[in-house]
Amino acid sequence: MMPHFIIRLLPFFLLASVYVVWCNAGRTLGYNRGLQAFFKTCPIWYLVFFVIDMLQQTPPQIGNNFDDFRLWIAMGLLISSLGDVCLVWKDMLFIPGILFFGLAHTCYIVSFNLRGTNPHGNILLAEISIPIVIFCLTYILSGIDTWAMTILVALYTFVLLWMGYLSIRRYEHIQTPANLCGMVGGSCFLLSDFMLGVEKWQCCLPLPDGLCIMTYYTAQLGLACSATEEIFYR
Repeated sequence: MMPHFIIRLLPFFLLASVYVVWCNAGRTLGYNRGLQAFFKTCPIWYLVFFVIDMLQQTPPQIGNNFDDFRLWIAMGLLISSLGDVCLVWKDMLFIPGILFFGLAHTCYIVSFNLRGTNPHGNILLAEISIPIVIFCLTYILSGIDTWAMTILVALYTFVLLWMGYLSIRRYEHIQTPANLCGMVGGSCFLLSDFMLGVEKWQCCLPLPDGLCIMTYYTAQLGLACSATEEIFYR
């Protein structure tokens, strides 16, 4: 099943690569924002299709609860694509973009809660991540010059942190390949948004071209692959 699984994800890797190459070319040739929004969202739309297609392949031993999990993951991906579009026009639609991504993370939180975690289990890694993220948040917030934006970013980061925390705790509770994908996805989202926050409100990071967007795509890929449990039941 694994080779077939990888083949099914090849369109995602192709679309993500096309966008990164297109962005690099756009720095020289100039951007068309409409095309940028289209190419940026195509990999996410494919992941939505990928997750929805999994709904037709749920084995009996997993049941309807996993279907609900997939629906919430697919909904989060779809809402994220709206946030992507807004951030292409971030000079005008930055706040709606934050709101869309906050709503997407809420969908991921609901999905992780549907699967359930053991609150009394070993959650050392999840607990360690909290002070690290709080420190990073404090650093980013210190560069914001308006109270309204500070509050909005703080609320967004709380939702993002809770999503990342649940993804880690879920893997520590049940260590399966699919849960590992979810943990990687949640962690990469934290890293991606931290890099973007630092670049917007603190300083320009000396990062390779495309690193932030590829970290973001890795995050969404990991969350989508957390809905592939049936592959490991066959």
